Amino acid sequence: MSLGEAPEAEISKEKIKELKVLIAGGGTGGHIMPALAICQALIVCGVSGANIEFLGSKSGQDKKLLEGTNFKLHELDNKPLNRKLNLELLSAIVSMLRSVIQGYKKVKSINPDVVVAVGGFASVPGILGAKLNSKPILQINLDKAPGLAVRFGSIFANIVADGFKDTGLKKSQFVGIPLRAEIVDTVDRRAVITEASALLIKSELGITGFNGSQLPGNGDRSDGTGDKTVVVMGGSLGAKALNDMVPELAARLNRADSLARCNLKQINVYHIAGNRGINEVEPPKEPVTGYTLKGFELKMDLLYQIADLIICRSGASTVAEILTIGIPSIMVPLPNAPRNHQYFNAITYEKQGACLVMEQKDLQVELLSDTIINLLADPAKMGEMSRKALSVGVKDAGHKIAKIIIRLAVRN
Repeated sequence: MSLGEAPEAEISKEKIKELKVLIAGGGTGGHIMPALAICQALIVCGVSGANIEFLGSKSGQDKKLLEGTNFKLHELDNKPLNRKLNLELLSAIVSMLRSVIQGYKKVKSINPDVVVAVGGFASVPGILGAKLNSKPILQINLDKAPGLAVRFGSIFANIVADGFKDTGLKKSQFVGIPLRAEIVDTVDRRAVITEASALLIKSELGITGFNGSQLPGNGDRSDGTGDKTVVVMGGSLGAKALNDMVPELAARLNRADSLARCNLKQINVYHIAGNRGINEVEPPKEPVTGYTLKGFELKMDLLYQIADLIICRSGASTVAEILTIGIPSIMVPLPNAPRNHQYFNAITYEKQGACLVMEQKDLQVELLSDTIINLLADPAKMGEMSRKALSVGVKDAGHKIAKIIIRLAVRN
């Protein structure tokens, strides 16, 4: 019997409430968002939110992404390791050694019942600090091709909660990728969304232009008065290769011949350029009805309810959200991601018919535009992709992980 499957009857509510959990790692939204999903699940299981703390990095996005939560963040001085031999790498190594000492001291002073490593360079000091303080470790793996920090953490971990099957990690237990409750709830909301509520959501998100809303996934109106919403996003930091072409893409999609092929009046393009990327985006040469530009979107649960198609990178959290909700997608893996993990994340599900993959080396605005139009013009294809996505998504990964954490904490 695995830790996550063991009965919980013998664990008192008081004991669970008092458990202290330290989340180690982060750096980007791809680490922090799953970590927050785990926190939500722990609280649902009875762990006090006041007893959940984060150990992150000053050089990452941890502080910004945790704003508005009540979780305490302990920041370390470590920097990401540049894999080229230069002065930057040497500086990062010195910084990492210093942060390991900090990590040891933090774990000792916080005295958690379990340390949960979520990946990223900031997780290493937490892992070593836990080991040196004899604390149980749960390693979270979010990628088909695990990164260096995760592979390192798996050596010391009591168990690895794996987001993919057959990753090659020892002590691995497949659970799926944890998603925040508001994202999981979107599955049901999307299934019953009304035309009126879709219009309200578009208004709240700032999507302008044609007011006749079309329900996501329900096919085109026969009279050609409908609209579709295409979301383009490159993750919390943005994706320059996508950002550079989206304004032209929006214009192409809304040309008369493109709309005629899809039997639509408008194609909304909702462009999330990233906090860094938004300042580099050149707006369309001429105004495009339905084009919306944002740096970062906090209301992803609303956006997912009305999205008909998503063009995105294939970081683990993004992949998990899209598949679980069942949104058709074109994934453009980050080509220089460590161990090419984004490609392997995406190709795993393309083989199952749950998405399409377009490598960045093949990315051209004409090709992407034609691919989008062909999909929007084929409701049967879109419906099949959505069904395949729903069939591989995992809704309860966070709860499974929370149960493992509780068992680890109580048994050690």
